Amino acid sequence: MYSPALKISAVSSLVLLLFTLYSGYPVVADPTMPMFLEKKIKPKKAVVKAKPKYKELVVTSTLIASQRTIAIVNDKAVTVGDEIDAAVVLKISSNSVTLRRAGKMITLYVNKHDIKRQTKSQPINSGREGS
Repeated sequence: MYSPALKISAVSSLVLLLFTLYSGYPVVADPTMPMFLEKKIKPKKAVVKAKPKYKELVVTSTLIASQRTIAIVNDKAVTVGDEIDAAVVLKISSNSVTLRRAGKMITLYVNKHDIKRQTKSQPINSGREGS
């Protein structure tokens, strides 16, 4: 009744359809596919890699002297060229620290609320007992 070539063509189309429905591979929309089948075939969403999460960097203080320059970042003393939490220290100034992390330049400023100033009426208690 039907020619063998037509039977092979129909069977191969059915196998291809079943393969695309149940294979788990992402399916690209076929413009010749009937509308009632398009709703059943949903392409898989691409997996997006999450950005690495870094710790927040906080500059507590900086020290600029003729012999050395030091900054306290996340309670650690660092100098130019040191690495802290995947960031490299590039520059230390009196009120800021410039770092490079993941190819981006970051400038952190010393929080003015953390700076303790000595007044004549009330000196800063260093925590040491006098003798």
